[in-house]
Amino acid sequence: MALRQVRCYPAVMRLPVAFVSLALLLAGASRTWAHLPPGELREACARRRAALASSLPEGAAVLVRGAAWDERLPFRQTSDLHYLTGLDEPDVALVLTHERSTLFLPAADPVRGLWDGPRLAAGPATAEAFGLEEALPLDRLVEALAGLRRTGGTLYDSGPEPGPAGARPAGPLIAALRQVKDPLELARLRRAVEATRLGLVEAMRLAAPGVREDELAALLEYCFRRGGAQGTGFPSIVASGPNSCVLHHRASERPLEGGDLVILDVGAEVDRYTADVTRTIPASGRFGERQREVYELVLAAQAAGIAAVRPGATLAEVHRAALRVIEEAGQAGRFPHGTSHWLGLDVHDVGTEARLAPGMVLTVEPGVYLREEALGVRIEDDVLVTSTGSEVLSRAIPRAVEAIEALMAERGLGEFRPGKPLDASPAAPAPPRPWR
Repeated sequence: MALRQVRCYPAVMRLPVAFVSLALLLAGASRTWAHLPPGELREACARRRAALASSLPEGAAVLVRGAAWDERLPFRQTSDLHYLTGLDEPDVALVLTHERSTLFLPAADPVRGLWDGPRLAAGPATAEAFGLEEALPLDRLVEALAGLRRTGGTLYDSGPEPGPAGARPAGPLIAALRQVKDPLELARLRRAVEATRLGLVEAMRLAAPGVREDELAALLEYCFRRGGAQGTGFPSIVASGPNSCVLHHRASERPLEGGDLVILDVGAEVDRYTADVTRTIPASGRFGERQREVYELVLAAQAAGIAAVRPGATLAEVHRAALRVIEEAGQAGRFPHGTSHWLGLDVHDVGTEARLAPGMVLTVEPGVYLREEALGVRIEDDVLVTSTGSEVLSRAIPRAVEAIEALMAERGLGEFRPGKPLDASPAAPAPPRPWR
């Protein structure tokens, strides 16, 4: 549910110029060939660029900015540039027209290369590796943009304001494409959901009075990686007792207590695509009568919301369907957030308020929060819009009261016990290792 905050800067605003050593040029070229995008990604990116180009007016161009390097922060490419190229190099920019896709890369810097490793070099090898027409030095970008202005065509800019003078925002154009997932994107989302399942199942088995919130978060995130993920799509929310009524509570050192409900709002990230699933569990292993009453209400609201997901519907209609159930129970004021958001490259993915169409992925996550009872419940699943209705991608993660209680009754580590093979998806790249 939480939105990952990433510090990105418009690479076009900084045009580093450095002498290029032969050694780093060769290193850059070898890195090009060592880090080729998989063929399916290369082909998918080519289709996406073609679709974006076909949406442009005659003579128009799109400037797509990459993220800048900041050694103080983990590097994360802008989602738009990754979507269109599959490239995770810093300080780059893409210019797309009807005729050409041109990548601009900074000149090699020997000192920077010593500390951070070699970078891709401009040139035909890089262009060919990524299926582009050209890969030019970044210091030629200003000249290229000036040439586009002289032709009088419209320039669209993906970066934040202020962009190049007279440019229009490119975000809506790219968002319209990103909103409908292609087969490669759906495959990555399914793997992210499976890795999330592994983590949530193990967290349910381990949760018990005395276990701290941050211990559960650490277990979840370890299991995500063991299940084939590269990390989390957003900071994990593990919120017990009174913290369950804080929507974006970050895991703390608070130990679970016997009467607590615990919200686990988490998502593994696989190849940049993130799941976002929430389960609410009883720390004692069994729901109390009042806890079950509230839980069943939220579960019924979620079922109504999922039933409303179909082609032609809107996010507002999904929300009203879930809200109606909670209103009828007299708890409307205890549901303070929306029911759905788009999901994909970002946990709160880009998208318009267009009607649902096959290939769109959204969350359905109603909640009820009773602060005076220190009792919060949220249930969230990832839902794919299909031609006939919807598919709940996260349906294999226990959600019914009885299923959660049965799983928690096992206690201790399950699929991650020493010597027991990991039940991961076939696509998980790493072999299982024993829990240590």
